[in-house]
Amino acid sequence: MTWLAHHEFGGDHRPFEWGAASGTSYAPTDLEYWLAQWIGVYGFLLEQVSEDDERRVLVCYELLYGQSPAVWSSLCERLDIPPGTEPASGFESRNSAARDIEAGRLRDEAYAIYEALMIRSSNQLLS
Repeated sequence: MTWLAHHEFGGDHRPFEWGAASGTSYAPTDLEYWLAQWIGVYGFLLEQVSEDDERRVLVCYELLYGQSPAVWSSLCERLDIPPGTEPASGFESRNSAARDIEAGRLRDEAYAIYEALMIRSSNQLLS
């Protein structure tokens, strides 16, 4: 992936500059490292996109498969996609919840950010 300048994972992985995992003692083989990266990235996005942002909308994937018709219609309207356009494929959950992970504070922080993103996405797309 080096030749594509993708360093998100793999042998030449480099943490995102704003990522909470940079400068920590977690190794890339630790779940805590990846949770800290996730917290850094999605916490940053949560700060950057305000609730009343008309140009950017956060789309929670779980809303696409959980309330697909309403969410898809809202996205089509926002993006000027002709009404009645069907998504390329159905949306479905492929992962089970991982609330039983043992990462303590990081897990709790990640879920707090996730829930805030889910609420913001729902408010933007279903209100």
